[in-house]
Amino acid sequence: MMEESQQGDYGQQQPGAGPPPAKKDGIRLDKPFLMSIQGILKYVEVGLALIAFICVESGLGENILNHRSLFHFFAFLTSLTMILSTFVFFFLFLSVYNIGLVRRLPWNLIFLIYHGGAAVLYAISVVLIFALSLGIGGYVAAGVFGLGCIAAYAVDTFFSFADWRRAPNPATTETSGHAPGPNYAV
Repeated sequence: MMEESQQGDYGQQQPGAGPPPAKKDGIRLDKPFLMSIQGILKYVEVGLALIAFICVESGLGENILNHRSLFHFFAFLTSLTMILSTFVFFFLFLSVYNIGLVRRLPWNLIFLIYHGGAAVLYAISVVLIFALSLGIGGYVAAGVFGLGCIAAYAVDTFFSFADWRRAPNPATTETSGHAPGPNYAV
C-alpha cells in the first residue's frame, strides 16, 4: 500500500508519513501578485509615466529656450521610472527574490527607498514643470500625469513601508521559512 504524505496543523509532519514536500526554490510565476494592490500600482506607475513622457516630449517642440533642461530632466525621470517599475514588476511577478543569495538582500527596504525617492523626484519636477510651463498644453498635461505618478508612488511607498516593518531579518529567513519580498495581504 502506498503511503501518502500527511501534514497536520501548521504544516507539521505527522509520524509515519512520507518525506516532506520539496521546497520550491527558483523562478516561479506569482499569479496573485498580478491582482494585488502592489501589482496594480505597478501597472498604474508605468502607464502614468508613459503618458507623462509622451506629453512632455510633445511639448519639447515649443520654443522655450530658457528651461529646456528641466523638461529634459522630466522626460529622463519618466523614462527611468517607467523602466525601473517594469523591472520591479517582472522581478516580483517571477519571484526572483527567492533565488539563492538574492534571498538575503533586504528587498522590502530597497523597494521602500526606490518608491520614496521616485515620489520625491516627481514632486520636485512637477512643481517646476507647473511653474515654468508658461501654459503650454503638453507641459501642463505632463504635470497633471506627473501628479498621478506622485500619488501612485506615494501609495506604493506606504505599502513598501508596511512590508518593511512586518518583514523579519533577511539573514534569518532560511531557518524561519518566511520568504522575503512583498506581502500582498491587505
